[in-house]
Order: sequence, then structure tokens, then C-alpha cells
Amino acid sequence: MTANRRTTGTGAAIWRDLQLITPAVGLVVYAMVWLIPALMLAWRIAGGTLGWDLFEHAAAVRELATHPFQPGNPILLVDLPHTLFSPYSLLAAAIVRLSGADPFDVLSIAGFVNAVILAAGFRAFVRIFTKSDLALILSAAFALFLWGSAPLHLGVDPWVWSGFLNLDSLSYGLPYPSAVAMGLAFFALSLLATFLQRGGRLRLAAAVVIQALVVVLHPYSALFIVIGLAALIVAYGSRLEVRRSVAAVAAIATGTVVCFAWPYFSIVQLLTGQVGAFDWEQRAMYSAVVLRIFPALVGLPFLALRFRADRRDPLAWLFGGLSAVYVVGVLTAHYTLGRELPYVMICLDIALAIGFAGILSRAPDPEPRQGRLASLPVRGIVAACLLPVVLLGSAAVVEVLTTGETHADVEGLARLTSQYDVVLADHASYPAVPTWGGKLVAWYGALGFIPDIVERRSQAAAFFDPSETLDERLALLRQYGVRWVLYGRNGPTFSAAFEASIPQWGKPYATSPDGAFVLVSVGP
Repeated sequence: MTANRRTTGTGAAIWRDLQLITPAVGLVVYAMVWLIPALMLAWRIAGGTLGWDLFEHAAAVRELATHPFQPGNPILLVDLPHTLFSPYSLLAAAIVRLSGADPFDVLSIAGFVNAVILAAGFRAFVRIFTKSDLALILSAAFALFLWGSAPLHLGVDPWVWSGFLNLDSLSYGLPYPSAVAMGLAFFALSLLATFLQRGGRLRLAAAVVIQALVVVLHPYSALFIVIGLAALIVAYGSRLEVRRSVAAVAAIATGTVVCFAWPYFSIVQLLTGQVGAFDWEQRAMYSAVVLRIFPALVGLPFLALRFRADRRDPLAWLFGGLSAVYVVGVLTAHYTLGRELPYVMICLDIALAIGFAGILSRAPDPEPRQGRLASLPVRGIVAACLLPVVLLGSAAVVEVLTTGETHADVEGLARLTSQYDVVLADHASYPAVPTWGGKLVAWYGALGFIPDIVERRSQAAAFFDPSETLDERLALLRQYGVRWVLYGRNGPTFSAAFEASIPQWGKPYATSPDGAFVLVSVGP
């Protein structure tokens, strides 16, 4: 039987020319791969371990739901903008305002919708480089599971950040706008690739809208679109179709300029004057990199072979462009550029998946009467190559199922405070406060548009220092109009001496059921 002939009489789907004979089977298997992070999100929701940056996102939605046209800062009691006042947050706020639902719950459920958008966008993006169903499925599996460190117990975890496709990141990050932005960015490059080859004004118009949205939602993904377009122009641009290349560049430029009119915060200021507010936190993008990504580095030889075969290969050029930006980030100390690393990884994953599928495609088909996927040697190759992925994937699932901290205790105490009360919280308890309670004196993570944020962090940390005097504590409480103090007894800043000082400036108001967190009332 030849590799191009359909089999009859058996229900088995076999690989032919890098594709499944039954496309529906390939689609189902692909969907099952993406079902895994959705199930991990469901696990975190059910277990109450969803949190991290979602607290900040939910606080932004809460503030927009309360004051949709003139919101204050969702974290601090100041009249300054916030970078999470995005179209995504505005849509969630409208749902909250109309339904009365909890912003945190609305975003949690939105994560499942985001998973569909991300999976569909990833599929469209991979189709730029291959029509193989097998390569598509493997690309998704590699993107989720080909990570080092935590599953291999090498002493450092993969990045658990928005914009990363490792399973742990997605279990937290699917509700974030970055998940939508990544899916839209993938769609944008798919549209642009098709436009450069076939034209079509609607494709170009859609790319303009997507770019405008993505710049506001997740600027790192917008930069990915720009770099991706450059790679596509190298691959598909020609002197005969130079107008299409110019039109594509103009479309992305237009989308970028249009978003400058966003009324909730200044995009120009965010991309220029506020970059430094985030750089210090993004240095993590350059920490223990090899330990975290080395399984995907197997894709490097496949990328090299692609470039050798075609010096205009779009995947190779995209990888090169993204890698160059990543290196520039560390050389110039603009560490926010390190957030292009997830897309570098995706290029490696796709190249490896296409190469692996190519090896399989050269194997002979089984005899019809055998009804098996392939001959014994090929099955051995499949098992040998997929076993590490299965093991890494299994370890990643276990990692999600066995990690995470619940937020119920802090949530319960935060709800005892009003939305515009000022709360001084320590490092162990602060993230959930603006989600369900009052505004903070200080936010210990990166926060844009707050000129005195460093001073606030220093003052807040000093308050919990046992060496702080009573006068210094009272001065800080008066300066910010603090109504409540929240601290954790298991946190890094806790001391018995600090707790003993509480009767001098406040009164214990409530304690979490396990005694780990204490809410103190300040003043009358």
C-alpha cells in the first residue's frame, strides 16, 4: 500500500503525508491536549488555590464595575491610572455590574473561554508552518510539557508567569488577559501570513483591530506580532507583491497608533516612562534559563535544518528575531524584553514537532489487514521520542495537583474591610486585599504609574519591623489614613515583638480560623 492511498475496511486512522486520514480525529486529539490546562484551572478553582496576579486583575475589574467611567486606582487610594484597565477588564466589569457576580469568580470562569481562544489561535499559528495534524498536536504537547526544572527536580521551577504556556503557568494564567492576547496574536500572524500570499482587505482590517487590542492587553504579545510580521515579510514578501508588505506594515502601525487613544491610561507613557517600573521584576526572565528550557532545545537542530533548506524559512527568522530581542534585553538591562522568551520556546516546540512528524511520515504504512498505526520499528521510535514528553507532562500535572495556597483565610478578613478603607498589609497577606476589601498602603509587586511606590514599600516594610518606634508607626498610620492593619503570623516579616506592640496603636479585630492571619482595627 502506498503512503498516498486511503485505507478501507479498517476504522483506524493512520498518518499520511504528515496528516491524519480522518481530520476529525486530529481535531479531537488536539482539543484533548488543550483540555489538560483547562482541567488544571478547574482544579485550582475547586481547591481555592487560584490567585497570584488574578487578585490584581480582579481588583481592577471591581474598580471598573464600581466606577466604569472615572475609576480610581484599584490597588491604592490614589487618583492615578492602572495598567490593567484594559478592554478585557472593562468587559468583565460590565458582566459584574449587570450580574452582581464576584469579579474574581467572573475572571475565573472566563479562563475557560480564554483556553478556547488560545487553543484556536495556536492552531491557526502552527498552520502557517505545517498542515500536519500530527505536527500540530505535538506542537501543543511540547509547548505545554517540554520544560525543565520542577518536573525533573533540578532545584528551580519553570516560570509561573502570564504569557508562558507551561502547564503550571496556564493553571493560574488562563483567566488573565495575556491568555486572550496570545491567542489573538497567533490569529493576527495567521491572518498576515495569508494576506501576504493571497491578499484580502478583511484580513488586514482584522489584523489592525487585533494589534490595537493586544497592545493594550499585553504589550509583549504586540511586540511578538511586530517581529512575526518581519519574519513573514522575509518569507513571503517579493518585489512583485511589495504593496502587500507595505500594507501589512501599515496595518500593524495603524493598530499600534489607534490604541494610543485608549482613555483609561496612557499607552505612550506605559511603553516609555513606565518600563522601568517593571524591569526589576522581569530580571527573572534571565535566571536559570538553561535549566528551565533545555528539553525544548532539542528543536535547535531542526530549526537549523529548516534554515539550511530554505534561507527564507519564516519559523527560523521568527526564532532569530525573538532571540535577538531577548538578548538585547539583558545587554541593555531592559529586562521586560525578556518576556519574548515564551515565544522563543514556541518556535523551538513547533520546529521539533514538525521535524518529528517528518520522521514518522517516512515510515511505511501498515498492511490493511494489520490495522495498526505503523510497523514495529516505527512504533519503537514513537515510544522512544514521546516517552520523555509523557513523563514531563505527568510530572507537570502532579505539580499542579499538589501545589498552591488557598486564599480563603485572607479573603474572609479582607471582606471585613470596606472598598475604600486603607489597609496596611504585610507581604504575606497583601495581594488579596484589594480584590475583596480596601485599598493598600503599598503593593509589593511591580506597579506602574505610582511615582512613590518604592517609598511606600519601604515604609510598609518598616512598620512591621520590631525595631520601629511607636511614634514612627503612628506617623505612618496618620500619613495614609490607615483604618486596618493585616498581617500573617507565618510571614517573613512577622515577629512576636511586633505583635506585642499592637495594643499601643490598634485593637485586634478578627483572626482567620487557623490563626495564621490577624486583622487589626486602627483608631476609634
